[in-house]
Amino acid sequence: MKTQKNETSKNKSNTVEKSISFIGFLKQKEQLYDFAIIFGCCLLGYFVIRYFYPYPLTFSDSGGYIDAAMKDMFYVYRLFGYSYFLQIIHSITANVHSIFIIQLFLFLLATCFLAFTIKYFYAPAKKWLWYFSLLFLIFTPTSFIMANWIMSDLLFSAQVYFLVVMFIFIIKRKSWIAAILFILLLFTTLHVRYSAMVFPFVIIPFLLMIKGMLRWIITVMTVLVFYIFYTQVKTSMKESVKIDQFSTGFDGWNYANNVLHTLPHIDLKTEKLKSPRLQELHNFILENIDTVKKAINDKPVITANLMWKNNLPLKKYLFITMQKQKTPYLTTFVRLGNGLYKDYAIYIMTHYPFAFLQYYFLPNCKQTFFPAEGCLIAADHEKPKVMYEYYQIDKKNAMQTKSDYLKNPFYHATIKILHLIMWVSLAGIGIAAIAKRKKLGFSRDDKVVFWGLFSFAVIYYASSIFAAPMEIRYLICMHSIQFVFLYLLLNKLFAINKNQNKLTT
Repeated sequence: MKTQKNETSKNKSNTVEKSISFIGFLKQKEQLYDFAIIFGCCLLGYFVIRYFYPYPLTFSDSGGYIDAAMKDMFYVYRLFGYSYFLQIIHSITANVHSIFIIQLFLFLLATCFLAFTIKYFYAPAKKWLWYFSLLFLIFTPTSFIMANWIMSDLLFSAQVYFLVVMFIFIIKRKSWIAAILFILLLFTTLHVRYSAMVFPFVIIPFLLMIKGMLRWIITVMTVLVFYIFYTQVKTSMKESVKIDQFSTGFDGWNYANNVLHTLPHIDLKTEKLKSPRLQELHNFILENIDTVKKAINDKPVITANLMWKNNLPLKKYLFITMQKQKTPYLTTFVRLGNGLYKDYAIYIMTHYPFAFLQYYFLPNCKQTFFPAEGCLIAADHEKPKVMYEYYQIDKKNAMQTKSDYLKNPFYHATIKILHLIMWVSLAGIGIAAIAKRKKLGFSRDDKVVFWGLFSFAVIYYASSIFAAPMEIRYLICMHSIQFVFLYLLLNKLFAINKNQNKLTT
């Protein structure tokens, strides 16, 4: 009886993909209705956000992206990929509003392809379940907001959506076209955000589960793409700051920022540090510890401000080092981050792991499940000067907002509660799936898809939480995988009941 149920479930999930091509599937009237829903939601999102924020939102990073695009140069703070994206748009039109339109269009395409791919390979057991899942996928207010933002988050999220789609096609169809597109997407994604560096290492074990020559070709190409990316960044570093290394030092600055949340709660004696340079840094930080405590108490969340504020010890020590060594800002930034600051942070993390866990890692986990306002609250601050020049905007134009709802406490409370409900719901669905795992009827390929994406999400969250203070904008790329889990598990669970009813009658 169990075998019969499992076979029924497997046949149900494979019916569509065997009977019709993906292109033919997209032409069906039902998919046109789905597209109309997605397009309508995106159009509504466009008009609502454009009403409140007539001009693209900016953050402190936005000026750096625009400046890099203008000067066609690599900055150590961030990769050049998004600046190159801005250059492409600018080559078509210098109208600043085009950023919102193009980024929202990319989000529309990514959402459509993800939704239709999942529906194609896993036919809905219940029609209402599909529309419920579809609305869950579309209803991402942060994504709509980030589309009207001169930041890399929306572009990165759209790339992740497409990577998920290509991964599913590679596993389910052994598609060479999907494999080629996957490699090209991976290459561009690596150049947009450093956090994408974990992707190849997570995905390769699952790509090796494919049968035939495809697995070896795509694995070799994945490694090659990563090597090319590594070489390009190293070359750009050498050209920018005359230092022959891959690390920009940004990771060391982040680690130092993170351990400063721990420092007021530990009693680290200077003499315990063997290196004279570490002793000097530690003494300097202790002399300024009151400013660190005040910064933490003023903003009782895990924050990146400890590495950026000029009145706090990390930046103050940078300026002192510049004067002593007669070195420029960026060169000093890289050397401190890749050397002294990283060594100092690693010492504290390894010698005081429980304090680091209590005062940084666990609170940062909380911000993942119950997100802090982060940069959203600081959005639309004074526009960077380069924005006026690059997009040919009259300097008298203040580019003001009509109503800044991002600063409304009710908005942030709603976002937090929705995230909490989502995580609780996913956990509940996961527990139900574990309880019914023998009846779910996952094929071998289904298991590779599920565990591949599960590992993808876990490693991304874990590495991101460890590396830097979590903000809501870092989470939107993972909404694609949350959608897959929600729909896939619920669909399998409802298919069990459906098949049982058929067998009973």
